[in-house]
Amino acid sequence: MGKAKKVRKLQSAHRQHHLNSRNAVGAKPGKAATSKASSTSTFNPKSKPKPPSTPLPLSPSSKILLCGEGSFTFSLSLATHHGCTRLTATTLETGGSLAAKHPSAGAATIPALLAASPHNRVLYGIDATRLGLPHVPCAAPIFRARGTYDAVWFNFPHVGGRSTDVNRQVRANQALVVAFLEGCLRVLRPGGKAVVSLFQGMP
Repeated sequence: MGKAKKVRKLQSAHRQHHLNSRNAVGAKPGKAATSKASSTSTFNPKSKPKPPSTPLPLSPSSKILLCGEGSFTFSLSLATHHGCTRLTATTLETGGSLAAKHPSAGAATIPALLAASPHNRVLYGIDATRLGLPHVPCAAPIFRARGTYDAVWFNFPHVGGRSTDVNRQVRANQALVVAFLEGCLRVLRPGGKAVVSLFQGMP
């Protein structure tokens, strides 16, 4: 008799488990979905962007000279995302060659950079190895501002070209950086900073 009771009890438990499983599979997901949706954060397009995780080694009011700009998106990011208002962004390119290489620079990026602050300016034909020297007429604003910049910034300096002689490329790039740093001494104020971003790897 005891054994029959145990069998019936196990059969009853098995039937109840089977019913519970069917209910769970066939249940409508309305409530569960609502609960899940309520716990998921939604994107608010009007929410303010998070501040940059890596602070600049400068303040928004710093007088900054940027060398070797290409598309000028980095200069624009300093103005729009970091609030820098005294930027002199320069490129070795002429206005025509820049437009050919980076059409969006002249069409949108540079106008936005200049509109961000009345103190921002863009200079063409500036040789980053001859900063603070009156080598060309367009460099006159930098020559006149010698000793006043809080920072001079050069991202990924490179002489260009496709030489297969790695040692020659290395020496040329080293000479470029040395000449740039010598120019920084002429244009930086006492205590100013030279910032160079370098690519990790072979040239």
